[in-house]
Amino acid sequence: EVEWPEVAIAQSQVDFGLLQQHVAGDTYLLIRNQSAIPATWALEERRPAVDGKDAPCEIVFSVPEGELPPYAEVEVECTLVPSQPGPYRSNVVCAAGGGRVSVVAARADVLQPLCALSTSEVDLGVCYVNVPVEREIVVQNMTMLPAVFRWSPEPEGESDECRDAFDFDVDWREDEIP
Repeated sequence: EVEWPEVAIAQSQVDFGLLQQHVAGDTYLLIRNQSAIPATWALEERRPAVDGKDAPCEIVFSVPEGELPPYAEVEVECTLVPSQPGPYRSNVVCAAGGGRVSVVAARADVLQPLCALSTSEVDLGVCYVNVPVEREIVVQNMTMLPAVFRWSPEPEGESDECRDAFDFDVDWREDEIP
């Protein structure tokens, strides 16, 4: 009987956890030679089609292929830079030199940071010319990721007649909410 090399991915899945869109997330993959002979191996990502369209593969491996001595193992860094928010689902395939294949699921939950104001309207009450009015608005982080906000220097989408109708000032022009 001829023994072929058998290389297996040691964990049941590759979990990147919660990631921010367009920001790299890293995790590690343990590859193990389960045979008594040296084994070559190669990693690739295979992502299922979504609505009949091929989904882009976005996982990059620090070492995409190699050779393992008998019963040895190697840790490979996997980096994902997700291009779209939402669930990221894929498969990582490790093919051994003899044709045997090991497959595990890869997953991430991808969010796009989002800030929102505590209110959509601010009641200024009765206002007088050249008399300042102060109101407090809270900027809220709507995700579980750090979110950056920035106030525009002037209100956007105003007509020419309204452009200089009022001035506003804020305590923080821009910041990051953890």
